[in-house]
Amino acid sequence: ILMTYILKFSQNFLFFSTIFIVYSTAAVATDEILRSRILYLLKTGKEAISFDLYQKRYKEQNCHDTDLLEQMSLILIEKGFRSDIPECELLSIYGAGISANEKMLDILKLSLTSKHPECQLIGLNFLSRLHHDEADALLMRAMNSDYLAIRLEAALHMAEQKTP
Repeated sequence: ILMTYILKFSQNFLFFSTIFIVYSTAAVATDEILRSRILYLLKTGKEAISFDLYQKRYKEQNCHDTDLLEQMSLILIEKGFRSDIPECELLSIYGAGISANEKMLDILKLSLTSKHPECQLIGLNFLSRLHHDEADALLMRAMNSDYLAIRLEAALHMAEQKTP
């Protein structure tokens, strides 16, 4: 009788532990699918639906996903920088500079080739504050700008940093 009881208990334990593992894996997979969907909608220009899905996810889990928020921010800043509207480009450069994120270095680098001098100037100022190996080379590249004010600003930042 004892052996039968132990056998049934172990079978039940294995059954329920398998069910638990399957459901916990499904929950993780569902969360990854939702994250991917949020990012996809954001990239395809459906920002409102993407933000609504994130709000729904936040209410269900009652905590923010900082990695997902960072990815969403990076996508929005990059989309704004690629916009034809000068104000969006300018705000994206501000966002990239204020974030001080290594992933935003490319946007600051591209801001030096912008056709708008104010975008070049703001990108230059943020690049001069970065402590990155590539920042010095980018300051040198700013010396090739078509605008005198940009070249003077680059020279000022290089002089302040005592760049050889």
